[in-house]
Amino acid sequence: MQNVLTVQQLTDKLDAVRGAEFVTIISRTIPAMVKKHRETGEPNPHLGATKVSRVNGVINWCYAQSVNNQRIREGNGEHFFPESRKWGQRRFIDADGQPTYDRTASVRLSPFVDHKQAIYLELKVQNALEHRYEAPDGTVLTDEQVAPYLPIKREGRQGVEREIILRDYTLDKDGMCNILAITMGGETYHIH
Repeated sequence: MQNVLTVQQLTDKLDAVRGAEFVTIISRTIPAMVKKHRETGEPNPHLGATKVSRVNGVINWCYAQSVNNQRIREGNGEHFFPESRKWGQRRFIDADGQPTYDRTASVRLSPFVDHKQAIYLELKVQNALEHRYEAPDGTVLTDEQVAPYLPIKREGRQGVEREIILRDYTLDKDGMCNILAITMGGETYHIH
């Protein structure tokens, strides 16, 4: 029998996690794409495609600490200071168990980012296990078909060889959740 959770039940289950925890997520997202082929200028025939991914990673983690730990592993002891998030606010929990955005008043991390009345799950990606692109009609697209329409990745400022990858997954944005399933604590939950 499948374990099925509503988005609210998933949010409550994630909110109850104390400390860093490994999870595996299957998600359906809309990848960033350019409107025209980078070399030929032809219009992108794959606009509206989605990406289904399976990744494992860590929730309730600290970005700056993770980058600094990676720098130390790679022999770069220079301290990394992250810039502020470009959007959204990382949620913390205060001594009364209430959400706060003031890290100095927090007792613990929350896995959530709040932005414009929506909730996102912040994940440190450890391994991208598999992915596929799907056209709006469900046809599977190859990486080669999609690659010329994906934006060129900019060089980061982490100063590491093995980049720390942060992903935000929509949990509740106008009733939408892009997590299809999550495995945590040895249990797999399908999101309805």
